[in-house]
Amino acid sequence: MKTLSNTTKRTSLAALFSLAIVGFAIATPSHADEMMQSQVLAAHTSELNTQMMQAEQALELELEQQTSEQVAAAESQFVAKICQHNDLGYDAETSSCIR
Repeated sequence: MKTLSNTTKRTSLAALFSLAIVGFAIATPSHADEMMQSQVLAAHTSELNTQMMQAEQALELELEQQTSEQVAAAESQFVAKICQHNDLGYDAETSSCIR
């Protein structure tokens, strides 16, 4: 069996070293791109979360106002029915029965 000469060994080692350098050079930008994409994704996610919270707060405020208006109207109708049932007048301004 023939052994490898020193020149062949050096050439093989140099080729292997070159391959490692090229592989590292290719992998590094890919990793950098992944990190950049991750940062962009995190920024977008944060922005979406902020917008979603603002939209939820606006919706909550709107629903709260609608509910308050509906409760006030229902109370007014209830008092008006009580007044009518007792043959009394109803004052919508004060939401009370009048004699």
